Amino acid sequence: ALELAQDVATDGNWERFVGLDNKLSNIRGEIRGVEVKLARARDREEKADLIGARNLYMELLKDFRGSDLVRDLRLPVEVRTLPPGAAIRVAGTDHPHKTPTVLRVSPFGQTEIEFSKPGFTTRSVKLGPFGDETDPAAFQFGWQVLKAPTWSTATNEVLEAAPASWNKHLVVAGRSGRWFVLDAKTGKQSGSGRLEADAAVTADLASSGSMVFVPSLNGTLYAVDAETGKLVYRIPGRNQPIDAPPTTAGGVLYYVDHEGTATAFNLETRKSSWTKPSLPAVYAAPLVLGDRLVLLSTGGEVVVLSTADGETVKRFTLPGGTYRCAPAVIGEDLIFASEGGRLTRYDLRNDQVVWTEEWPVRVRRTPSISGGAIYVSPMPGELIVIDATAGRESYRFSNSLTVAGAAVSPNHRVFFAHDRTLSAFAPGKDGYGLAWSFEARSTILAGPVVHGSAVYIGDADGNIYRLEAVDG
Repeated sequence: ALELAQDVATDGNWERFVGLDNKLSNIRGEIRGVEVKLARARDREEKADLIGARNLYMELLKDFRGSDLVRDLRLPVEVRTLPPGAAIRVAGTDHPHKTPTVLRVSPFGQTEIEFSKPGFTTRSVKLGPFGDETDPAAFQFGWQVLKAPTWSTATNEVLEAAPASWNKHLVVAGRSGRWFVLDAKTGKQSGSGRLEADAAVTADLASSGSMVFVPSLNGTLYAVDAETGKLVYRIPGRNQPIDAPPTTAGGVLYYVDHEGTATAFNLETRKSSWTKPSLPAVYAAPLVLGDRLVLLSTGGEVVVLSTADGETVKRFTLPGGTYRCAPAVIGEDLIFASEGGRLTRYDLRNDQVVWTEEWPVRVRRTPSISGGAIYVSPMPGELIVIDATAGRESYRFSNSLTVAGAAVSPNHRVFFAHDRTLSAFAPGKDGYGLAWSFEARSTILAGPVVHGSAVYIGDADGNIYRLEAVDG
């Protein structure tokens, strides 16, 4: 059009003038078409029809990508975070709204978005560029904002044993035999100690009052003061590893060695009350039910002993599988879980299986039970809630499969550890949902353990973490 205008100005050719007028009319028509389409798109946005608006914006991009007409175009992009309520910065500028919200982003180049929330780690992401072939339905983005620990403390140990707590103190023990006493609120170390050279820690710790008991490879149990970290006394064993976590109840410490010898140790007299052969290969913590002691072997054999004298009361065998975690108690029944995900409810009074079902999970720790429901977690961020009465799924948050340790807090929050991820689920009006997630520096092997308002975990690199049980 500019070339024609110059020619017309030079020679006054009428035909060229008509050509110029036609071209200018076409240009004006194109501009009006863009203005109309922009107005329609903005009207769709105001009516919350974001997909319709983006369809119109994409048409403009396709037709005029190289033109100044779309240089200032901004696409509506829906963003959300888990948990919600995160503050947003767009290209270094604070956004007036928190997640979930809609951002207007340039389709040209990348736009950096930053999410922040108190108690969580800040996360940065980049959006764009967006091509004219991008599916308009794809402009919906969600990110997890990871929980930040209240504190983390390095021990330089492999932490596999779940820590024990007492009052304001937390006792953790590494695989090599070193233990540490930490302030539960600050993570500051206040004491430490070490087992003998041949006494590696083999299982979770147990506690009774201010005394914490550390099971070892040489069969000795070490009684450690939870406040000072000093070794108070030893409970000699039979030179057989203690594979299962010990249990305390009613002033008595119960434990089983690798060959299956069960012992009841009186904590007041510091003498053995009885020692009896029971089951070999016991990795599950003994369970005390009134005047009965329940022991479970890896092969699914169960023996029930009298807590008074260690005599056998009954024996039975569970459905096939490998069992390494203690049963959970619901009413007068027990819930057993195999490593492969078979859950069995057993009526101990009438000696019968109430129900048995397989689930797509691997189980490392005692099933979590709260309010008549059993909680299992197939993979990070996923939860299955099972009706403990019928053994049937009553609720599922997401789908899939894999494992981990679990714990339930007094307010019915459920915590699961999978590899490096700790997931916290919370009840809501529509069932359980993922409240927050946290990523440790390496694989989580110890815990989770709930103590007061916090949950504690330890990882393979020797880091112990405290996280507040609630989000934010």
